[in-house]
Amino acid sequence: MSEENKQPNQELKEFLNSIPAGDLKQTERRLIEATKTTPYIFRNWRLGITKIPLLERSVMNTVSNELYQKLIFKLD
Repeated sequence: MSEENKQPNQELKEFLNSIPAGDLKQTERRLIEATKTTPYIFRNWRLGITKIPLLERSVMNTVSNELYQKLIFKLD
């Protein structure tokens, strides 16, 4: 899949796969807390079952930038 055609769920999955295993649970917890959602909804986003709302993508970008100095989503 080309870079510009990636689905947000795929971008989230690739970001989480790039995180060191020891930091994964803490990072997921921070993303869940920041988006004020449940672990079940977050899991659905990660698996591509449901769409990630635009506002939540922006919040997750903020958290990922604080923690790893990189963005998950390319927002237009």
